[in-house]
Amino acid sequence: MGISMIEKIYNSLMDDEAYGDLPETEEARKKLKTYVMNNLLSSDDEESYRQWMELERTVSEFGIVNEQQGFIFGFNYAVELLTKGRKQCISGKLDENIKSEYSTLAVGKINKMDKVEDILKEYVPEGKLSNAIDTFCSCLDETKYAVFEQGFLRGIAAMKGGNI
Repeated sequence: MGISMIEKIYNSLMDDEAYGDLPETEEARKKLKTYVMNNLLSSDDEESYRQWMELERTVSEFGIVNEQQGFIFGFNYAVELLTKGRKQCISGKLDENIKSEYSTLAVGKINKMDKVEDILKEYVPEGKLSNAIDTFCSCLDETKYAVFEQGFLRGIAAMKGGNI
């Protein structure tokens, strides 16, 4: 099965209300937003909201790509399990596979860290900038992994659920 077909399956499932975000994904996003809103952006509520929306667009781009990649990798993983005749996978082994597949992405399809740094430079005082970038990137990495893992699990579910 080609990647374009898997992407079509992914796109069709993303419109399904049953495919809401996992708690881990939601928690990672909330942690990132809380850090940014409380430590980096303007103390003016309207201004900080505008600033967050600019960062959120970039963060969302990371998330979408990572979840889609996770879905494709998870779908392929499930196909591999079926073709090798394994009907079940061990949970610990699954976690290892998710981490392994995620690490193979390295920077993934997109790398917008320069854009993130440019946005932060605009809003964060120079004395706080280095720490802000490091902390923001750390939170962003957690978010990227959470959405990749979510996509991976959805890919397995789609394959095992007979969505082909």
